[in-house]
Amino acid sequence: MFGLHVANTIGTGIIDPSVVDATVIFAALVGAIVWNLITWGLGIPSSSSHALIGGLVGAGVAKAGLCGGGLERPDQDAAGDRAVAAGWIPAGAGAGRGGFLAIGALDPVCGRPAPSESCNSSRPRSIRSAMGGNDAQKTMGIIAVLLYSQGHLGEHFSIPFWVVLACQLRWRWAR
Repeated sequence: MFGLHVANTIGTGIIDPSVVDATVIFAALVGAIVWNLITWGLGIPSSSSHALIGGLVGAGVAKAGLCGGGLERPDQDAAGDRAVAAGWIPAGAGAGRGGFLAIGALDPVCGRPAPSESCNSSRPRSIRSAMGGNDAQKTMGIIAVLLYSQGHLGEHFSIPFWVVLACQLRWRWAR
């Protein structure tokens, strides 16, 4: 959970970092935000993570084309894209079944708390678990690939420690 695997995949495994510039990142974020607003407004369950990845792919393809780094990576043969896509259906189906079974097993034991009790008691644990988790790592990957594309990280992609700290700490400030 506290490694940087997700951040590295977002930064280098979805589209070729040489394609990335400030315009690509801006377009990816706008695309993800618009998609999230549409799905939220229509009440369609959707993944913000996959919206972000879709935004990156769309912006990369718009800039470089399908085979110019937008999707096909000569050095990794689009392994990051396939790994993300391979998890979409099984993750959704597994999470749905797991949630259904967990509620079925826990309701008789714990009862159903009022929604306000449930939200208030779990919020601190949720915030702590999110720090450094996948949500923060997606932000780390976006920031790091933008820094890399602008030449601020040198010749090799890496995620600076200050980016890790800033992304982890933003969860405390956001609440």
